[in-house]
Amino acid sequence: MRRPIVNFGAWVCSAILTLSLAGCSLSKAYPTKRHFYVAVTRSLEARSGGRPVLRVRPLEISRAFAGKGFVSRTSDFEYRSDYYTEFFTAPSEMLTSSVSHWMASSGVFSEVVGASSALTPERVIEGHIDGLYVDLRDESQVRATISLQLRYIDDSGSLPEALMAKEYSRAIEIPSAVPESVVQGWNQALEEILTEFESDVIGTTR
Repeated sequence: MRRPIVNFGAWVCSAILTLSLAGCSLSKAYPTKRHFYVAVTRSLEARSGGRPVLRVRPLEISRAFAGKGFVSRTSDFEYRSDYYTEFFTAPSEMLTSSVSHWMASSGVFSEVVGASSALTPERVIEGHIDGLYVDLRDESQVRATISLQLRYIDDSGSLPEALMAKEYSRAIEIPSAVPESVVQGWNQALEEILTEFESDVIGTTR
């Protein structure tokens, strides 16, 4: 019996074509990473007569929200992080900077300095970020949520004294979970929190 003649060159070409087509069908265009920054500008009129030097310590943050990826809460017990939508800097650094700039423009203090400053502060702000996420538990009411614990401390004596400690939380309803809407919601939440916090700080001096 004669063996069938195999055209080896044609077989190789066919195999290459098949693999090429498979590669095209299996390839996937991944989305580009996007980076966002949450920041607020104090629009209130600056107060006058501020004398103490204030130090703003870096805010601590819960590990669940410490990464750069936007966090979404999808149920009472489930959270997820978005690899492709991130903060431009670490969230704790970002919110610490917002607190510092807000208080510096308030007029309540003569100077607002960071942790590395050589100036000796008379007042200190410290705190903890408990929540920074998009609440998707109710699809009809998407909310941008921020929760902060903030403490205002008198550090002028031999021992520091907490003048005020309070938890601040805002959940701002937004049109959708697209990043631009989420950031606008976080900006509004942070502005409301810092406005209330500034008022509470002023209340301790009366």
